[in-house]
Amino acid sequence: MKKRVREWLVAHQLQIALFNGFLMLLILLRSAGYFEPFIPITINLIFISALVLSIFLLGTNSKGAAAIALIFWMLAGFFRVFLKIDVWAERTALYAFEALVIGVFLLIIEAISSKRTK
Repeated sequence: MKKRVREWLVAHQLQIALFNGFLMLLILLRSAGYFEPFIPITINLIFISALVLSIFLLGTNSKGAAAIALIFWMLAGFFRVFLKIDVWAERTALYAFEALVIGVFLLIIEAISSKRTK
């Protein structure tokens, strides 16, 4: 497993650098307040951008998006039940829903493309 992860990291170095650079740029633009009157750069926009960009740069498939949704769903439950932080629980539940919607969209695209190849 460690060898496969290392091989994937070596094969996708440029894509990972572009992905991280884009996210850092969005976070810097958000903190500086650029484009504020035209388009508000919110954390939600950054999260959706990261999900969509991960599809094109990192090759995320429907299983990956579902795994992200599951992680955020469990995190939302942890915030709600153990830490009693409702605001964070609601925010992470929103992220879980967004990742799930993108995962379902990717699943539909994968099903359509697999029917075309058969």
